[in-house]
Amino acid sequence: MTHPPVRRIHLIYNPVAGQRRQGFVGAVVQGLAEAGVEIVERPTSHRGHAETLAAAAVAERAELIAVAGGDGTINEVINGIAHAPGGPDVPFGIVPCGTANVLAHEIGLRVEARATVETLLSGVPRAIRPGVANGRLFAFSLGAGFDAQAVEAVDPAIKARFGPGAYIWSALGRVVSRPPDSYTVVVDGVRHEASSVVVAKGRHYAGGYVLAPGADLCADHFEVCLFRFPTRAHMLLFGGALLAGGATRLGNAKSIRAGTVEISGRAGERVQIDGDVGGPLPCRIGLHPEHLGLLYPPGARPRRPAAAN
Repeated sequence: MTHPPVRRIHLIYNPVAGQRRQGFVGAVVQGLAEAGVEIVERPTSHRGHAETLAAAAVAERAELIAVAGGDGTINEVINGIAHAPGGPDVPFGIVPCGTANVLAHEIGLRVEARATVETLLSGVPRAIRPGVANGRLFAFSLGAGFDAQAVEAVDPAIKARFGPGAYIWSALGRVVSRPPDSYTVVVDGVRHEASSVVVAKGRHYAGGYVLAPGADLCADHFEVCLFRFPTRAHMLLFGGALLAGGATRLGNAKSIRAGTVEISGRAGERVQIDGDVGGPLPCRIGLHPEHLGLLYPPGARPRRPAAAN
C-alpha cells in the first residue's frame, strides 16, 4: 500500500480521553496545521459515535482518517471503516491518548506529538487483518474470562484518575470475589477447556506487556492463549507472570496458532474486545475478509512473529 502526501485529515476524537492529554492532542493538531494539512474535526458525543463518524468520513471521500482516543475509540473507527462501502481503501492513523494505548505499543508509535505528526504525514500504511467476532471487528485482542470480567468491572472514576492501575485494582477485586470459571474453546475444530482465553492478533496486552509473541496484526492467523486457573492463587500467578513477560510460559498456559475459534461459557457473559466491553457468549471468531490500512511510524520494520507454543 502507498500513502501519497496528505492534504486533508478527518480527525475523529474522544473528548473524554483527550482530557488526560489535551496538550498532546493540541500539539498534534498544531503540527499538522503547520505542515499545511486541513483538519476536519469530528468529536464524539456518545458510545458508538466514532463508528458513525468513520463511516461518514469514508462517504465524504476522506484521504486519511485519524483517531484520537483510546483503544475502544479506535475499535469503533475500524468497524465504521470496514462496514462502509469502499472503507477498506481509506487508511487510518492513530493519535494515542487513551489509558493503555495497546495498538500504539503494537506498531511502535510513541505517545509523543512529533512522532505522531510524522506518522500521520509520512507513515507507511500496512495491511492489517482484523478479527471479527459475531460481526464485530477487533484489531488486537478478544478475551473471555478473567480479563474480560476485570474490564467490565473497572470503575470509570478510578480509570480516569489512575489510568492502567484501575485495571489492576479491578483484576484484584475479581480474584477476591469469585473462583475461576470454565470455558469451552474450539480452536480450528479441536475442543479445549480453559479458565480464561485471549484470542490475540497483536503481541501486546494491557499496555506494553507482551502476552502473545507469535501474534501479528498483519498475519492471517490468531494466537489463542489458553489458561487454566485451578485456584485463585493461579490467577494471581498469571498477573505476576504477565508483568514479568512470561505469562504464556506458565505450566498451566498454552498458545495455539489458529484461523477460527469458538468460545462458550455462561450464556450472556460478555467478552472484552480491544480492551473494552464487547458482546455476549457464545462467540464465533474468524478473520475479517478484508484488510485495513493502518499507518505505521516511518522506518518501522516488519516483525517476524515468534513460533507458537
